[in-house]
Amino acid sequence: MFEATQEARETYPSKRILSHFMQPHYPFLRETGREISHAGFEWTKRIVEEGESSRDDPTVWALADGEVSDESVRVAYDENLELALPYVKKLVDTTDRRTVVTSDHEDLLGKQIAPFDGKRYGHTPGTDVDALRKVPWLVIENGDRRRIKPGPPESKGVVDQTTVRDRLSHLGYTDPAEGL
Repeated sequence: MFEATQEARETYPSKRILSHFMQPHYPFLRETGREISHAGFEWTKRIVEEGESSRDDPTVWALADGEVSDESVRVAYDENLELALPYVKKLVDTTDRRTVVTSDHEDLLGKQIAPFDGKRYGHTPGTDVDALRKVPWLVIENGDRRRIKPGPPESKGVVDQTTVRDRLSHLGYTDPAEGL
């Protein structure tokens, strides 16, 4: 991701660059994480590569719900984050422009969000808590913002609404029954 971001900066000097490191999301890549089954990752991989749409396979959240300890899942997330952060720092250190570092929302790693409620995992539809809505936003003033030059959009083809809804659903952002 670091190299792709550097290449994008060079290729598109008059465009804003958005880089999305997956960490701390699974797949878990380091010692503790490698001991956790990656059934959820395999399911996602099949969706992407083979176009399957079955949700019968367990996800990483089922893992945190008893097959491994909450602490092991937290350690696996921390290990992944430790893997990515040095590259984020290097990107920030190698730019002379204003930079924003943010991340995805939190995941509920065994949090109890209401009295008499059990532990919650992931980001299930309909769960309205700050941890799932608020994201960090760190602005680093290394200089001016890039001067963006408009240009004609690059079309990668049209994606129909069903495909968009399915992809967002697979990522946990929408309920397929509710639509977009």
